[in-house]
Amino acid sequence: MTHLFQAAVRPEFRKERCVVHNAYRSVSFSGGEMSVPDDWPGESSGDGLQNFIGSPDDTLMITLSVYYFTTDGSAEDAQHVFDRFLQIRRDSEFSAAPDADITIGVADVLQHEDGTLSATYEGQEADERRFAAKLAMKGGTLAVVYLEAVGEDLAAVEEIAPAIFQSLVVRAV
Repeated sequence: MTHLFQAAVRPEFRKERCVVHNAYRSVSFSGGEMSVPDDWPGESSGDGLQNFIGSPDDTLMITLSVYYFTTDGSAEDAQHVFDRFLQIRRDSEFSAAPDADITIGVADVLQHEDGTLSATYEGQEADERRFAAKLAMKGGTLAVVYLEAVGEDLAAVEEIAPAIFQSLVVRAV
């Protein structure tokens, strides 16, 4: 199984139902934060640019990746960078598993009043894997939250993604 970009590979996923809890904890990074279920263990990369958080039963995995870059300061340049990154991210699903039966939905791209750009999309690889992603960018900070389920309970992605995605806050650094 291949994850996108810098994501971690979790070799063993058990096929038990993941129970989603109502209590959440904050995961902070330079330029933002998001909330994850409080009983999901996680680890951060040494450079702080990635966080890997998994459900206790190993059926769901969240990867938070943070990227920093410089634009010319215009809204058009920021939109161009965001759109290009979104396209590369979506295309990488297909290139990571070129022979797989992968379906990806249309990305819902929004420009918020505070200047934040965001997009969400979801997809599925046959009956084996379901994923959802949210990208959010403000200033030179771009955060990508990638949620993935492997096994029999693929619908768990739809159950937990809204709470996690809505909690994502990105600030210009």
